[in-house]
Amino acid sequence: MPLLLSASPYINSDDLTDMLLQLSFGSACFGEIDAPRTRTAYELAVDRGRERLYASLEEASAMLAGWC
Repeated sequence: MPLLLSASPYINSDDLTDMLLQLSFGSACFGEIDAPRTRTAYELAVDRGRERLYASLEEASAMLAGWC
């Protein structure tokens, strides 16, 4: 309940949308590791992550729903 009350100002805001997108893209493209530092490796990770993006967004949304 305290987390819900703390997060309530952000439920309909752009900040919440940005957080969901960052969690989703980061998880889909890089998983638990840091983003690659070279352009080629970064682009390859992003290309590979595209197929996992929708599933990653669903996971992030479920995690947020669990928090609230």
